[in-house]
Amino acid sequence: MYKKRLIICIILLILTIGCAKDNQNVQLNKKDKAPQSLQDLSEGLDKLLEGVGNIERIELEIDDMDSKNKKDDKEENKKEGDQEGQNGGGDKQSQQGGTGNSNQSSSGSNDREPKQQMGKPEKLKETWDSIDKNLEKIHSFWDAYEVDRIKKGGTTETGVEFESSINKMTKAVENRNIIDIYDYGSQCYLNLKTFYDLYTDEYKGEVSKIKYMVYRYYLGSLTGNKEEVVKALKDKDESINKIRIKLEKDGNDEKEKMEELDKVAAGLRGLENTLEEDSKRLSIIKKDTIIKSLKLLE
Repeated sequence: MYKKRLIICIILLILTIGCAKDNQNVQLNKKDKAPQSLQDLSEGLDKLLEGVGNIERIELEIDDMDSKNKKDDKEENKKEGDQEGQNGGGDKQSQQGGTGNSNQSSSGSNDREPKQQMGKPEKLKETWDSIDKNLEKIHSFWDAYEVDRIKKGGTTETGVEFESSINKMTKAVENRNIIDIYDYGSQCYLNLKTFYDLYTDEYKGEVSKIKYMVYRYYLGSLTGNKEEVVKALKDKDESINKIRIKLEKDGNDEKEKMEELDKVAAGLRGLENTLEEDSKRLSIIKKDTIIKSLKLLE
C-alpha cells in the first residue's frame, strides 16, 4: 500500500514539474509586442499625413501613383477583353442582345463619370473631410492606448509630450496649415517611438523615428532649411542597424522585410542630395517612396 502511494506521488510530481516547464516555455516564447491600441494610433497618424500628401498632389496636379496604376490596369484589361470579343465573342453578344449590353455599359460609364470629372475644389474638400475624420479617430485611439500605456509603466512626461503634439497638430488641421501639420505630425512620430520602446521585442519604435526623419526632411525641403534636414537624418544608420538586429533575431521569416529595410536605407542615403534640385515634386516622390517601404516593413 505504501509503495503504491509512493509511486502515485512520484507520478504526480513528474506531471507537476512537466506542466511547470511547459508554462515556463510558453512565457519564454511569448514576445513583448505593442498592443493593438498603439498600432491603431500609429496607423491613424499614417493615414492623416498620407491625406495631407494627397492634398499637395491635387494642388500640384500630380496623379496619385496607386490610382494611376489601377487605371492603367483597367485599361489594359479592357483592351484584352475587347480583343477577345473580336476573336470569338461577337456572335454570342449578338444572340444575347448587343444593344441591351451596350446600353448597360454606357449607363455604368455614366455612373462613374461624375467622380472621374471631379474638379480640384471638390477633390480638395473631399480629402480634407477625410483628414478631419481621421483626426477624430486618432484622438479616440490615443485615449484607448493611454490606458494600456499607463499599465505598461509609461511616464507622465511622455504622455504629456505626445498630447501636446497631437493637440497642436489638430489646430494646424483646423487652420489647413500644411507646414504646421508636418511639423507637429512628425513630432508625434518621435513621441510614438518612446511608446514602442516600452516593449522589448518591438522595432517599430525605430520605424517611427525614421518616419520622423523623413517628414522632417520634407519639412526642411519645403522651408529651404537644409540644416533641419541634416540634423534630422544624423541618426539614420543607427536606426537602420537596430531594426536589422531585431529582424535577424526573428530569423528567415523576415527576409522580405529585410529587403524593404535595404530600400529604406538606400532612400535615406540619397535624401540630402535631392535638396540641390530645389524640386517640390522630387521631394514628394522621395518622401512617399520611403514611407511606402516603411509601411511594408511594419
